[in-house]
Parts: sequence; structure tokens; C-alpha cells
Amino acid sequence: MDRKLRWLHISDIHYSFDNYSTSKMRSGLVKYIEKYVQENGTFNFIAITGDIAYRGSTYNKDTEDFINNIIKKSGVSKENLFIVPGNHDLDRSKKKSRLIDSIVNANNPLYEIDNLDEDTYNDLIHSQKKFWIFYNRLTNRTYNEIDLHFIEERDCFNIINLNTSLLCGGDNEEGKISIFLNKLFKTLNGKLSNDKLNIAIGHHNIDCLLADERKKVMNNLVDEGVDIYLCGHSHLPSYSIDNNNDREFYTVMSGAGVIDGYAKATFIVGEAYENNCSIEYYSWDDIDEVWSIETKGLGRNVKNGIARFELKKKECNDEEIYIEEDEFKDFIIEFHENIDGIKSKEDSFIKEDIEKKFSNMKCNSTVKKQFNSCSQYFSIIDEIMNDSTCLGFDKKIMIPSVIYEEYNNTLDKYATGGEILEAIVRNIYNRYKTKIKYPEIKLKLYIKTLVFWLINECDIYDDVKE
Repeated sequence: MDRKLRWLHISDIHYSFDNYSTSKMRSGLVKYIEKYVQENGTFNFIAITGDIAYRGSTYNKDTEDFINNIIKKSGVSKENLFIVPGNHDLDRSKKKSRLIDSIVNANNPLYEIDNLDEDTYNDLIHSQKKFWIFYNRLTNRTYNEIDLHFIEERDCFNIINLNTSLLCGGDNEEGKISIFLNKLFKTLNGKLSNDKLNIAIGHHNIDCLLADERKKVMNNLVDEGVDIYLCGHSHLPSYSIDNNNDREFYTVMSGAGVIDGYAKATFIVGEAYENNCSIEYYSWDDIDEVWSIETKGLGRNVKNGIARFELKKKECNDEEIYIEEDEFKDFIIEFHENIDGIKSKEDSFIKEDIEKKFSNMKCNSTVKKQFNSCSQYFSIIDEIMNDSTCLGFDKKIMIPSVIYEEYNNTLDKYATGGEILEAIVRNIYNRYKTKIKYPEIKLKLYIKTLVFWLINECDIYDDVKE
């Protein structure tokens, strides 16, 4: 994470809940965000962790206008607005309550959840239909409701969207809801990049889940490289550290967007740079009617309204990357066959010192470790490139030309070599993913290995990032 990230976290807006104090607070929130941006700079993304509606009410134009105003004042594009549903963002009915009771009150609810029939699952999904429509209208994106959870990748961060509310709709839900463990595992399994900030967002705190799920959920989040979990639901802000696992895990809970005599109106600003993170809590003073940093009730780890911590990212080692050689050879040939519309680069390739390249391009240690791990496969690429029966002598520079073109397209857009590397891989993947049929994680690894080979062999990454 060589690039500084800043995000805005709000939750439990409950927009149709309306009284004077709440209206005044919401107006003040928009103005305060505008002032914050003027003094500190724009945000990179916004996370809204559920309960946009109130008791299943409709999402009207006023709701959209309020969120759009926050987007505008924060300087965030709609592409980087991330929203998950809460327990109020669904239709409630006695039929659904009876259905949920039969699942969560069974002798083995985890077995029942793992073996739900398709019709029952679709009925549960359908209860959130109004939220999916609202989400699409607001973000211009389609929510992946069938998979329940999904990852959205950005240049230097990933957002893991968790739907914790599928078994909601009744009373006394805490401790009886499910994240659907198998769907969580399939969403996360090997999908997250260790050199990015990985933030999961969900409505409920993990303590709200079924008791038999909680530890397993935490294990999956830690094992797969999730760094921070943002949530809401309780209407009170909190900050907690779980240190009973392979590494510390941080849960950040925002308060609510209502004034009702119980809720604490809160928003949170998060920042991350080179694994150093800070979480700033802001709350509404309903007497003086102002927003200010919150300094009370957040625990001793939060000093003057700010929690600071260093992420302990999982270390990569040379043995983590494995490529099946024959398949990799087939990929190179198939990749070459699908290249079109590329002007061959005919410049002579000049080999430079790798350490100098990485230093000049501000590459972090993760990039260097990945390079070292992939370098064991460079001889396979050399073998293919020098075999005229595979590619032909006149065409063996086509693959380097593709990479070189993307390198030129991204060089001036990013501040570090790590960001440029990820952008090259992502752009090439998006260009050829429909033509070369490999799983996403494998195809990106093969492309990255080719980029590292080209760094080793020719004149990309010889530039200097100031």
C-alpha cells in the first residue's frame, strides 16, 4: 500500500426515520464532510454498512439525494461507493419469519443452512429485492445477490461485500443469523492480493452470528488476508481487536444516522499508508448541534478519538507461487495466438540491474518477493520465445509488445511500480479474459509472470518515480 488511502464509513442511515434532530444532524453531516475535504483532501471510497431503509420502507428520491450529496461532497466516484444490506433493508412477513425460525431453531442450523433447497434460498433472496433495485439505481452496478458475498477489486484495495442479513426479519435476531459459511469460503478462497488493503464490509458484528459460526468466520477472514471489518447495526460506535488468531484482526463499528434517544450519530474516517492505519470517530452533539471528534466510550485503545495500528500482512514466500509448466507453455502459445491490433515494438531490449529498477520505480518488498518467486519460470518463457515452431521468429516480440503498450499506458497514472504492475496485469486480463479460458486467479498469475520476465529482460521499469 504505497498510496495513501482515505475512506468514509457510515451506517444505519434509516432515512425514512424523520424528526427535527435527525434532519438537522444529516444536514450538518453533509456540510461537515464538505469542510473536511476542503481541509484534508478527498476520500478514495465510501462504505455504507447497511440499514439505509427503516423497517423495510421504500427507498425514495430523498434517500438517493442524501447519499448522492455525500458522494459529491466527499469527492468519491460512484464506482467507489460500496453498500451492503442490513436487517431493515428487506421485506418482513410472517411467512418469512416462520421459514427463518425453522432454519435457525433446528437441531443443527449450520447443516440446514448448508443444505437449503434452491426455492427456499431464492425466497430469502427475494425479500431483499427492493434493496437490489435501489443499489443498481444508485451505483449503476448490479449487486451479486445470488453469490451472497463478492469482492470488488480496485487499484490498491479490495472491498469484500458481505451480506449478513439473509436470515433477518424477525425479533431477537442477534445470535441467530448466518453468514452462510460455504458461500463465504468460496468467495474468499485464494482471491485476495496480499499487497492491497483488504476491507470487508457487512452490517452485523460477528458476535451477532450463530455461535457455531463466529470462530469459523474469523478464521476465514484472517486466513484469506482480510485486514479490517467495517460494520454497524448496534447504533453505537466501537473499536475492537481480536488477537486470538494468527494475527490481529480489527473490527470497526460505526454508530447510526438517526437521533432517537438511544443511537449515537457517528461517522468514521479511515486512513491507511504503508500498513499504518488510523480510524477517526466523529459524533453529533445534539445539544450544541455540531459534529466533532468523539473521545468517549471507545476504549483505551482509542486515543483522543483516533485508533492507530499497524497491519500485520501475511508474508509471501518463494514457495507460495506454483505454476504447472506444461499448462504455462500452452498459455503462452494461446496468448500469442489471440493477440491482434498490436504494433510490434522493435527497440532493442536492454537488461538492467533488477534492484536498481525496483528502487527507481518505488517497488515495495512484496513486489520483489513475487518477482523472485516467478523468476524460476523465466526459462520456460525463454524456451517458448526461442522456439520457431511455437511462435515463429518474426512474431516472438508480440507478447512483449502487448506488455510494453500497457506499461506506457499506466506509467504516468500511478506513483509506484507496484501499482503499475497491478494495473498492467488487470488491463491485460480484461482484454483477453474472454478469449483465453483460464480461472481469473491463474490467468492473472500467468500474465504477472510474463510482466516480471519482461522487467528482467528488457527496458520496462527503467524509469524513475520521483
